[in-house]
Amino acid sequence: MFLLPLLALALAVPPKRSTSALGVFLSIVMIVTYHKVNEYAEGMGALGRIDPLIALWVPFLIFAALVWWMYRTIAFVPGGQPIGALERAAAKGFKAARRWLPFFPRSGPAA
Repeated sequence: MFLLPLLALALAVPPKRSTSALGVFLSIVMIVTYHKVNEYAEGMGALGRIDPLIALWVPFLIFAALVWWMYRTIAFVPGGQPIGALERAAAKGFKAARRWLPFFPRSGPAA
């Protein structure tokens, strides 16, 4: 519960030339994704495939680190925009995926 106000604060400030709806959408996606990962980890722990302590704490620590980084970026970095940084990271990830996976169409001049 301590992380949610930090997440709300980090996502309340929209990046330049953007609307605050992006932060609302991103917060819903992050919380639902975290909940589903937790449900999956709980099920894996209940079946005995993974130690329940590890199955539930690892997703929490990853989520906490992401929320802490986003809060620290908005609070202490001058002009810091965590949503903009996430957009840049996603763009780099899609670019790498496009390079390595053959079913992604390559961008370039049409011949």
